[in-house]
Amino acid sequence: MFKKKIKLIFLLLLILLLLNCNNKNFPQKRIFKFLNFSNNYNIVYIYYDKKTKKQINKRREAIIRTLKKISKIKYKFVVMKYFISSKNHNEEIRIKNTFRNTKLTNIFLQMANWNKTTFNGSISDITKYMKNNWFEITNFHINSKYLFDIKKYIFPDKYFLSENKKIGHVLAYIKNKNFYNIPLFVKFNKFLIPSLPLLIALKIKKLELKNLKIKNINNNYIIQIKNNKIQLDKFMCIKINIIPPQETFPVISMIDFLNKNINYNFDKNTIIVIGEGIMQPKFNLTNDKIIDSNHIVLYNALSIVENFYK
Repeated sequence: MFKKKIKLIFLLLLILLLLNCNNKNFPQKRIFKFLNFSNNYNIVYIYYDKKTKKQINKRREAIIRTLKKISKIKYKFVVMKYFISSKNHNEEIRIKNTFRNTKLTNIFLQMANWNKTTFNGSISDITKYMKNNWFEITNFHINSKYLFDIKKYIFPDKYFLSENKKIGHVLAYIKNKNFYNIPLFVKFNKFLIPSLPLLIALKIKKLELKNLKIKNINNNYIIQIKNNKIQLDKFMCIKINIIPPQETFPVISMIDFLNKNINYNFDKNTIIVIGEGIMQPKFNLTNDKIIDSNHIVLYNALSIVENFYK
C-alpha cells in the first residue's frame, strides 16, 4: 500500500511539475528561435527508464547508485531533475551518506509548487536557506502580482539546505500542453526564488547569483550581473526561448550507465542531467516539436545564456 501511494504521489508530481496559470496572469505570446547549439555544450541525460526498472525496481535505489557512480568520473556539474525529498528516515540517512562519503560537488536541485507541503524539516530551515541564497522582494522594485506565488511546496531533503546546494524552482507557464516559458523568479513568502534554468545558466556563464541586480522599467525588467544583462517581461520571463531543430543531446539508460554499457566519454566539461524517463510529462514547444520537461529545463537554461547581452 505504501509503495503504491509513493508511486501515485510521484506521478502527480510529474504531472504538476510544470503548472498552468489562470488567463488573467498568463503570457499571450510564444516566441521561439531555432538554433543548433549542440556543438557548444557537452550535455548528457541519464534516465531511470523501463530498461532500468526491470533490473532495479526502486527508483531511489537506482538514483543513489547512479550518484555514487558519477562521483567517480569527470563532470562539470549535475542537474537533479528528480525530487530528492523523503520523510522516510532510513532513505534520508542513505542520501546524506551518499553525498558525504563521495566527492559529489556542483549539484543543482529542484523545488516546486505542490498541493501539500512536502519537506522533512521546518519553515525556519527553509527561511534560513532563503536568506543565505535567495533575495527578499523588498530589495527590488517588483510588481509581484504577476509572479507565481507559491503557497505549498515540495523541497529537497533538509540535508541539502544545510549543505547550501543550489536549489531552483521548475515552475512554468503551460496551457493545453503548450509550453510558454519558465519565469526566472517566482514568489515564496517574501522571497524571490530563482529558477533552476537560471542557476544552470549562471553556472555556464561563470556568474554569481549574489551579484544580481534587477531594474524595473514599466513593469518589465532588466537583470544585470556585472556587465551581463538580460531583458524580462512582467512575468519575469525571457523574451525568446531558443530551441534546437531536433533533440541533440544524448540520453543514456541508467542501468547501462551503471553497468558501463555505454559509448560516451565523460570529461570535465560534461553537464549531467539525472531524470525520470518513464512518467515524465511531455509538452508542445511548437506545432511539430514535442519535448519532455527534463529537456525543457535545459533548453530554457541555454535560452537564458543566449539571451544575455553586454
